[in-house]
Amino acid sequence: MIIGVTGTIGSGKSTVCSILREHGYEVIDADKIHHQLMEIGNVIYTDVVKHFGEEILNDDKTINRAYLRSVILNDKNKKTELENISFSHILSKMKELSLNKETIFWEVPLLFEAGWDKFVDVSIVVVANEQSIIERVMKRSNLSAEEVQKFINAQMPVNEKIKNANYILENDTNMIELTRKVLNLVKQIID
Repeated sequence: MIIGVTGTIGSGKSTVCSILREHGYEVIDADKIHHQLMEIGNVIYTDVVKHFGEEILNDDKTINRAYLRSVILNDKNKKTELENISFSHILSKMKELSLNKETIFWEVPLLFEAGWDKFVDVSIVVVANEQSIIERVMKRSNLSAEEVQKFINAQMPVNEKIKNANYILENDTNMIELTRKVLNLVKQIID
């Protein structure tokens, strides 16, 4: 069984997936795979540099993620172009890593936007109030509230994610309560 975990930036999907890992569940992180495939010599790296040009590179030839992020946040067409280059490679790697697994979780920020919900058996959307999201992301990423809002606006609205999800997991509480909610939900899904 493949269980997709999604949510907006700062909703707590990574925290939920950390809880899952701590309790023995295997989680594949789409963002980590994307980062690996964007390293020098990997397929996405080559395609992204070819498409966006060498101006996206640091002096050591690695991709300047901050610069690329600013490009795609300010131009929806560029965001779509990056997604078109990346998504099929990431999905292929995730499917490969999921082979022969009885239960595996996929952490995918853009599960519905990418259309990957058709590749999971169950989907969970992690939600939090917008003020909590903004505060979390500002704190962890050293971004302004305006920059965080750009990320939020670039993603599918949370109410759309909720409509598409099988389960909703609210993350407006402490870690003890969130852990309890996560484990209860997993038990409900798997049993």
